[in-house]
Order: sequence, then C-alpha cells, then structure tokens
Amino acid sequence: TDTATKRKVFVYDVPKCASAEELLHKLPGDDGVPLELGEEANALYLRKMASQIRPLHEQLLAGGQGFAVTAEPLEADLFYIPAFFSVLFWMGTLEAMQCTAETFAALRGQPHFRRHGGRDHMVLFGVEFAFYRDTEPAFQLTSYEPSAKNWLVLTVACPLPCGQQPDSWSVRDRFVLIPFASRLRNAGRLGLLAP
Repeated sequence: TDTATKRKVFVYDVPKCASAEELLHKLPGDDGVPLELGEEANALYLRKMASQIRPLHEQLLAGGQGFAVTAEPLEADLFYIPAFFSVLFWMGTLEAMQCTAETFAALRGQPHFRRHGGRDHMVLFGVEFAFYRDTEPAFQLTSYEPSAKNWLVLTVACPLPCGQQPDSWSVRDRFVLIPFASRLRNAGRLGLLAP
C-alpha cells in the first residue's frame, strides 16, 4: 500500500500512570518477591492481559500494512489513545481510578479529542472484560467522557453475545475483533506465567 493512500493514525501522549511502560512492563512477581495466593491469581490475570495487549500496542505504534502513524493530528484519520483502561479498572485501586481521571483530563485538553464525537478515536482493550463492578460509575468510561461510547475498541475477545449487551464500556457495538493468540511460559518458582 502506498504511503499516500494509507490511513493515518495519530497517537496521543497519555500520563505515565496509564501507559504501556508503566502498566505492562513491570508486572507483579517480576521482581522475584514471592506473592501471596490472592496476589498470585491477580498477577496471572495481569500477565494474560499484558500478553495480549503489549504486542498489539507495539504494532499500532509501528504502523501496519493499511495505516501509518503520523505526528500531525490535522492529517489523522484515526486517533489512538494508548491508555490501558481495562488494566486500570482491573487493578481497581484509588491510584488507578485517579490515573483514569487524570488521563481523561489530559485528553480533554487536546484540540482533536472530541472531533466527530469520538467516532474517530480508538482504544486497545485486549481481553474479555465482563467486569463485576460495571454498575459503579468509577468503572464506566462514559462516566469520565460521554464520547467514549463512540470509540472503536480493538479487542481480542468479546463476551457473548458480542455487540448486543451494554456493559461498563457502553461501546459493545463499536468492538473490532482482532484475531490473536498468545503463549505464556512457566517462569519462577511460584509457577507464574510470563508472556
């Protein structure tokens, strides 16, 4: 595909607390400190999320066959928000919720954030997310920003019936399913899985 005919994607800067570097590269158990049983289960789920989200995120940053990354928002056809809200929601801590609010505040300060009501914006989701706290406003993206209901959500899994049930994302009809398979290897004396 010729560069001139490729779709152009602008990548937002997001606060460090919501970034891949912060959330996907330093996982619980990486430091070799033993984890308690409950923490180990949480670490396993975060590793599953990271194994799916990290390579897709890296591919989005590198560009692809049908799209190119642009540093010029005026050229952009799509806007990628590289904030990992599903990971922050899974963590569910006060710090994670503050990070979510901080990320939306930073995005609102961008001139193109509400362009087309958010229909040209996308986030990377990665895993199934039938979240048990989805009735609480702190775990609903639309509580932070109404245009989130129009975002494209790139995901490798969509709970059935996909696109038919509203949930904490309130965007099921905007899901884009990406075929993806990840492998986890056994690492460490606790048997934690590593991507």
